[in-house]
Amino acid sequence: MIMPVHTYKIEDSLYINVTNRCNANCAFCNRKKNAVIKGYDLKMKKSEEPDESIYIKEIGDPKDYNEIVFCGYGEPTIRWEVVKEVAAYVKKNGGKTRMNTNGHGSFITKRDIAPEMKGLLDTVSISLNSVDPLQYAELMQVDQKLHSEMIDFAAKAKNYATVVMSIVGLNEVDKEKAKKFVLDEIGVNYRERTFFE
Repeated sequence: MIMPVHTYKIEDSLYINVTNRCNANCAFCNRKKNAVIKGYDLKMKKSEEPDESIYIKEIGDPKDYNEIVFCGYGEPTIRWEVVKEVAAYVKKNGGKTRMNTNGHGSFITKRDIAPEMKGLLDTVSISLNSVDPLQYAELMQVDQKLHSEMIDFAAKAKNYATVVMSIVGLNEVDKEKAKKFVLDEIGVNYRERTFFE
């Protein structure tokens, strides 16, 4: 039986495999297939999700890494309390933190979690994916209303952390429109991610 990887190193950063669960089902995501990245098997059932002590033990000294990234193949805010506990440990011990999210955290937890990020997360990377709500819903297989939830979250999050909004480099997505929206309307950083088939 192959045990899932709870933390995995890519270049100088350590990634935290928080969960494979997600409220979206993105067309470009490998989560429901083999959930492998850079040779690491991230496939994990809910029953296999560890508590914060396992992550903290595997992190050790967070200063050994450029940053600790809450990521994996799933939405980390589904386990928001665990993310906060581990992030608090990292910050207390002099490390840097980043969370990769679809921006639905406040919707998932049914409260505004942006203020809770203060002092815990240095950077929040949010998947914009598309400025068009209909295209967004089709790409992520979610209700269109989550587009505005994500935008609202990004606007609030920038008051507590550095925010980067990203799109996946798909031909059908208007990259220039997305970049202009992120920089001029939301006022945060923009990044285009490579699409891997």
